[in-house]
Amino acid sequence: MNSIKNYLKLISYIGDYKIRRLKITLLCAFSVILGAISPYMIGILVNMVQNKESFSKVLNFGILLIILGILEAFFNSYQNYKWHTYRVEYTNYFRSIMLKGAFDKSPEYFKQNPGDLTSRILHDCETVSNDISIGLPMLFLNVLNVSIVLGLMFYMSFKLAIIVIVVIPIYTIFFKKVDSAIRKNSKGEREHFGLVTESVKEYTDGIFQINIFRKEDFFLKKFRENIKKYEIYLKNIKKYTAIGYGLTNLIVILLPVVILIFGAIEVNAGNMSVGSLFAFYFYLGFLYEPMRNLSDWFSGVQITLGMSDRILEFIDDIKEEEEKENISNINSIKIENLTFSYDNKNYIFKNFNTEMKKGDIVGIVGASGSGKSTLIDLILKRILSYGGKILINGLDLKEINRVSYYNFISYLEQEAFLFKGSLRENISFNEFDKENFEICTELSQIKKINYRKQEDFEIDIKGKNISGGEKQRIALARALYKNSNLLILDEFTSALDLETEREVVKNIKKISKNKIILIITHRKLPLSICNKLINLERQS
Repeated sequence: MNSIKNYLKLISYIGDYKIRRLKITLLCAFSVILGAISPYMIGILVNMVQNKESFSKVLNFGILLIILGILEAFFNSYQNYKWHTYRVEYTNYFRSIMLKGAFDKSPEYFKQNPGDLTSRILHDCETVSNDISIGLPMLFLNVLNVSIVLGLMFYMSFKLAIIVIVVIPIYTIFFKKVDSAIRKNSKGEREHFGLVTESVKEYTDGIFQINIFRKEDFFLKKFRENIKKYEIYLKNIKKYTAIGYGLTNLIVILLPVVILIFGAIEVNAGNMSVGSLFAFYFYLGFLYEPMRNLSDWFSGVQITLGMSDRILEFIDDIKEEEEKENISNINSIKIENLTFSYDNKNYIFKNFNTEMKKGDIVGIVGASGSGKSTLIDLILKRILSYGGKILINGLDLKEINRVSYYNFISYLEQEAFLFKGSLRENISFNEFDKENFEICTELSQIKKINYRKQEDFEIDIKGKNISGGEKQRIALARALYKNSNLLILDEFTSALDLETEREVVKNIKKISKNKIILIITHRKLPLSICNKLINLERQS
């Protein structure tokens, strides 16, 4: 029952495409009806010729059929284009819903669910989006097609229709089993192809180390082992595909022969006209694809039902966060009896206390694994499963709305996040203020970088066309541009030369009056401007 509820909820994500889906369904239905009556009309034409009707009657009826044929061809072509462009557009729209779902998730979610979001957003949602966009139209159109064709078949010959009714479901059931085996192996093939792809990336990234240690044969052997596992699934797919192809050919060859033999008996007995037999024979080809499509639709629904919990968990709105309290600034941070452990055994923090206010520059030091990054994650609401309290302006952090909280925070991570776009976009995104831009690029020492056009300088994906020090200064300029109450700087001078570091640190000191600045660093210069020091090695 819950799976049906989830399925209906997923279907509701059709959104603004609902009217468009209805229009395309009606267009396709008209095309289906035109296509379905054509063989019957041709059968009438054959009977007219056999009965030696007048040439003018045959000609007029033939012209009518030609017009219907032209209309059918036009509508088939047009609906095919509209159907597939609609499907592609909706899939991309659903991907945007998935991406929005990722943006709306709490940072804690990604801590608890580390995974390949790229694959999930771009690939995993494809089956579900197809079911949402074309699932119901596909069901309706194929049922309509089969109903019209079987209805006309029964009208032309009840006995021959019974033969078809017996054979086609057997073919469909067998094909479904073959198709199920192909799908199962396809999943394994995709998983193992992913492993092969990852191993190639892993080995090519470490190719210099492989060369230095002279372990080419070792990694080549491992790669071949991965390829062998991948080949097993690929060969199974080819085997079941061949079985399905052979079965289809067998039915396509034998069923028409059986129909023609029994049809000839019916014609000779006067129970059926030659034109009706001709039309009946023609209609056989109309049943294979709709029956397979209905089988595919059923399989698609099963897959969607299986994925519904995971997809809905990812894209459902989070109402809980909206009910929490909004704040208008960050004046103070107080940590009381903070206790946290990743495994409930080895405690990173136990009854840890500290306090900071506006104007404080706080240095956070300690050996690797002492909890520096964990403390930042806790303050940033990336981890919520802790004991004790983190108070912002006296309010419990857990009760503060995350969006309103983040409005007053800037964070410079060790790995600077840069994206393909101009220098201006990488610093200000879509809120450009010329004066603020100039101040921040001066404070972060970007002005010393010899860019050709400064703010219009184009940065490659992940900043591949600039150095590590340049990335760090651009990320710092972005953090300063936001002009937040809380500025968190993680190893923000690690890639800078001594002279540039000195200037940057001096500038950070200048802007500290109305901010709380947290600095994680191992370097002496940044620590020299701190008025408070948190040594996590001592507290642990």
